[in-house]
Amino acid sequence: MLRNRLLYIIIFILSLNFIYFYGGKVPYMLFYAVILLPFFSFIYTLAVYLRFGYSQSLSKNSVVKGEKILFRFNLKNRDFILYPYLKVKFYNENRIFAKQLETKNLSLTPASDKLFSYELECKYRGRYMLGIEYIEVEDFLGIFRFRKNVPDRFKITVYPRIIKLDNFYLKHCFFSESLTMAPVRTHDANMVSDIRKFVQGDTYRNIHWKLSAKMNELMVKNLQGSSEIKTVMILDLMKTSDDAEESIIIEDKIIEASVALLHYCVTSNIPVELVFYNNNVNSMVATDMAGFNTLYGFLSDVPFNQNAGLEDMLAVYNDYNCPRTNIVVLTCYLNLSVYNRIKSLKEIGHEPVLIYICKQNTGNDLDRDTLNIINNLKEYSIDVFSIGLEDDIKKVLEKNS
Repeated sequence: MLRNRLLYIIIFILSLNFIYFYGGKVPYMLFYAVILLPFFSFIYTLAVYLRFGYSQSLSKNSVVKGEKILFRFNLKNRDFILYPYLKVKFYNENRIFAKQLETKNLSLTPASDKLFSYELECKYRGRYMLGIEYIEVEDFLGIFRFRKNVPDRFKITVYPRIIKLDNFYLKHCFFSESLTMAPVRTHDANMVSDIRKFVQGDTYRNIHWKLSAKMNELMVKNLQGSSEIKTVMILDLMKTSDDAEESIIIEDKIIEASVALLHYCVTSNIPVELVFYNNNVNSMVATDMAGFNTLYGFLSDVPFNQNAGLEDMLAVYNDYNCPRTNIVVLTCYLNLSVYNRIKSLKEIGHEPVLIYICKQNTGNDLDRDTLNIINNLKEYSIDVFSIGLEDDIKKVLEKNS
């Protein structure tokens, strides 16, 4: 636009010089045309700005990561004049829906409309704005531009995928003096702690069929043996990257791994406590699928905006009076301070597990310092799972099973 305005000023000066040096009918006609043309262009463009119509629609407002939604928008020309230069800009076109939504430049012939449909794949969990951000109308001289911000927008919630793990073995020497690896699914099928209503996601083998027949609804047995085992999950919510696109990918990977482990523990009848830092140390507990669903909704849009916290959360469990338990740490940051805290957990009787989300495409491509920390943790018999941005979470978490 600046270039067009400079060009117009040059043409105006040249036309002024033309009548100054030559005079006559043609130079004056050209001079007045140069003066009047921007006014005509301004009025014409203003009329288009005030008269064009639009509409937009979205097929659904909540999906699971990987699903697709249908987004449509329609532009209308209500008049018998040409709408020459229209520009449509969308929310999140450069981040969440990169290469799926692009700024649209178009024109509308008299008394016509154009309908555009986009099938968008929701690649990352979170809550996002979707729709038209603004529509811009430009005059045919490229001197004036009017922007209409569109207040109507859609809020879409993308829930993380639930990756169902077949196995994830946790050491629980606090439950026994033995350091033998044992599957956490082990329980005494005859010891029932309580019975509750069936919730979607519960395993069918725990259904109490006789009572279900009497109650005319599915009832599930909570087994006492496995319910005595407790798992603590510490989720690091520090800002993951200064690059917006990279941070979305890393955060998505951390949340997917968290959801996978939460689901595994709950479906294995293991009470699980999710610990996170949000100005101070907070926790949420899930003992059944109802609790899992609460945590699942929380994790779908939890922000990674803390400036500190992981060392503080680990310090809570470095207290010798704290009951011994499994502690699973999920983070994308590893340093000597974190290393010392995790090692200390092991020394006082906890069973820590580190799930490290690395910023490389694969968990095998680690820098030397990180690799040394991981190898040292493994020397202390601490399980470490390194997940790259392109790694299959299920395969990585089940590899030691």
